[in-house]
Amino acid sequence: MASGMQERTMLTTAVKMDPLVNGRVSVHPISPTRAEVRIAGELPIVWPERFAAALAPRAISILHGEAERRGESWTGFFELDSKQTQDNVAEIDYASILQSLPIARQARPIAVLHHGLVRLTNALRLAIQAEDRQGLLADMLAKLKHLGLYPKRLTVDAESGIVTQCFWLTGYGDREPDLQTERTLREFLSSSRKVRRS
Repeated sequence: MASGMQERTMLTTAVKMDPLVNGRVSVHPISPTRAEVRIAGELPIVWPERFAAALAPRAISILHGEAERRGESWTGFFELDSKQTQDNVAEIDYASILQSLPIARQARPIAVLHHGLVRLTNALRLAIQAEDRQGLLADMLAKLKHLGLYPKRLTVDAESGIVTQCFWLTGYGDREPDLQTERTLREFLSSSRKVRRS
């Protein structure tokens, strides 16, 4: 497995710290429409999908982010940007989002520009590049969950309209993904390939 989370320096003093089960969420404003949210604590295995799904209808994008699980405990940070200037991203109750039931939403098709899938010891490493859009991370995590795959670690980087997402995936209970699951994922990625027009 790749090395752990990068050490993050403080951007600003947290405007709020909300408790989680054995952990916390802190919000660090960057500007009125941008903030960094840091997460540490025990969370359900599907929290990244819930988090991403809750941001999409609010027109909040993840510019950069990283999260990693060790046992039941997660650490992560996400730099968020709101497309709606009237919304202050620092005022959202992220702790409630992380502990709430998933939001019912219609998944959109995933169009992958490039992908790579590698089998590691006890895990799969998936990297995709796609045209950035609201809800892409939530849709990708929902598809992976449907295949019985869950991230132990994930990274997100969006720049110039292209997003790169990397996932270190295991089965439920940290089981090694089986070969049939890997084949099914490869078939999905091939069928989702999009040729980008210049």
